Amino acid sequence: MISLKEKVAVYVNDAQIAVHVGDLLAHKFGGASSLLGTGWWVGNGGETEVESLYYVFSYAARITEKDLEEIVEKLKTWLGDQESIAVELNGKLFLFSPKESDIVID
Repeated sequence: MISLKEKVAVYVNDAQIAVHVGDLLAHKFGGASSLLGTGWWVGNGGETEVESLYYVFSYAARITEKDLEEIVEKLKTWLGDQESIAVELNGKLFLFSPKESDIVID
């Protein structure tokens, strides 16, 4: 039995981007899955926003800082027009702007 103790997931709202993310995670960690769902959040104007989203995730024995840097750099190129990008790592959610130069995931 193999133990895969670490998990990375990306939330995206575009089916084609979800395919790119799934392919990237599968090549880095040996496999990936996605779930289609709905996301709600309060926008800048105070109104509730709703959209379909894809939760694309992968498990790994170890996810290194270099792995995360590569994933984030790809996401920034694919999702550069979004206000924020959500990445989950081992149960912690990180939100960042594609325009940020330094991404620190502690």
